[in-house]
Amino acid sequence: MLNKNISMILGVFLFGFLFSSCAPGDAPSQEEIVSTFQKGGCSACHVIPGVPGAVGTIGPDLSKMGETADIHLKSGEYTGSADSVEAFIKESILTPDAFIPQECPGGHCQPGQMPSTMGDIFSPKEIDILVNYLANLPSDE
Repeated sequence: MLNKNISMILGVFLFGFLFSSCAPGDAPSQEEIVSTFQKGGCSACHVIPGVPGAVGTIGPDLSKMGETADIHLKSGEYTGSADSVEAFIKESILTPDAFIPQECPGGHCQPGQMPSTMGDIFSPKEIDILVNYLANLPSDE
């Protein structure tokens, strides 16, 4: 009986610990999101909702990135290795030539147009911030 109680207490403690690590307070602030995009210079090439000055006309408009990623994944034209919207976006940031989209403002996007050095610029946490933000676009905000 004692072992069962200890197991239950440990289970409750572990659940509480894991649940607290996903608390809403852990979500990045809008300021942190904006500064991460600015750190990478993303706004120079892309339209990014919620990021001041992100009105770029070189790369794809990221306003509906969550929907766009899903469409690409389901298309027969996708050539990357991602299997989810989040993985697609991460791949687009870290290995941008894995799949070259057609919808750049000047026509078909070109290989090498997106720098392949973003993995050197962003920390893993910052990559997660970008991926999660973009995966949820469009949003109601």
